[in-house]
Amino acid sequence: MSPKEALSSNVLRGWQWSAFATFFNVMVYWILSRGLKHPSVKPGLKNTQRIRNVSYGAHGANLVDIYKPDSPEETLPVVMYIHGGGFGTCSKNSHRIAAEKYAQLGYLVFNVEYRLAPGHPYPAGAQDVCAAYEWIVNNASQYGGDINRLTVAGESAGGNLSATIMLGACWQRSEPWLKQVWDTGVMPKGFQVICGYLHVSEPQIRYAGLSKARSAIVRFVLKIVNSFAFAYLGNSAAEASKDNLLVDIVRFLGQAPESDRDIPPVFAPVGDKDIIKQDTFDLAEALRRRGVVVDERSYPDEPHAFQLMMSQPQTPNYWRDCEAFMRTHVLEANSEAAKAA
Repeated sequence: MSPKEALSSNVLRGWQWSAFATFFNVMVYWILSRGLKHPSVKPGLKNTQRIRNVSYGAHGANLVDIYKPDSPEETLPVVMYIHGGGFGTCSKNSHRIAAEKYAQLGYLVFNVEYRLAPGHPYPAGAQDVCAAYEWIVNNASQYGGDINRLTVAGESAGGNLSATIMLGACWQRSEPWLKQVWDTGVMPKGFQVICGYLHVSEPQIRYAGLSKARSAIVRFVLKIVNSFAFAYLGNSAAEASKDNLLVDIVRFLGQAPESDRDIPPVFAPVGDKDIIKQDTFDLAEALRRRGVVVDERSYPDEPHAFQLMMSQPQTPNYWRDCEAFMRTHVLEANSEAAKAA
């Protein structure tokens, strides 16, 4: 498919996008909210306190919900969580299940909202999460957080935005939003790029094989992915370029010079039925070439974002692996560093 054909296949525009986004938000909220009743979650199980709609920036969508579990620790390790939704749908409310899970693992959680496309195209989402990162670094302590035990996590588009913070923390860049991260001087102990949507441009090339799929559902999903790309990047989504390099995380890692700071360990999980699973595999390979510790996981027979659906067969395994990653690279690594000091 040529760039011109890719433009014509952008099926969701104007009122159609608005109708789709509304439907998609309701559907995701309903599906994921069911998980809040699951025995492994049970909101309030650890007397989690939720502080809603704390502002971190100048825009109306610059809000964060804070989840603080009851804990004997005076200060808590911190998770910054960034929801997915193709940069144009969903919210911190639709993805509350993730914040609840991290809180019940004993973390102070900052569940971040950001501006959405197409009303707020790139780089709005990236700008917002970088501003949220700076705010969390400066304010976590007043909520009982230990910023020296920080992990940044996100799934799908949120995985892309989590990796964007990684770029800002590890490379000294001129973009104001990435400089905002760099200037904090705080390096997370680990990043979680969960079923990441990491190559946004050129969807007509990246997912060309899906256009030939026998399943009408798969072909429809391909059109949705295409529309997400154009909603966030505009017509520039049709071709990979210098202007959208920072959105294509894997492409950036393939071209970037050596990082100015060491890249922390990265948790890179994905379901093996996820149509964008190759992004995760490519990320893991690109990071390993740079000597980064990568905990790459592929879960059998699981779709995109399965880890948020509590009744999926592999979801308990995912959360065990996630907890083990954080225990090793956030909690135990920090304890060893404190002993050495």
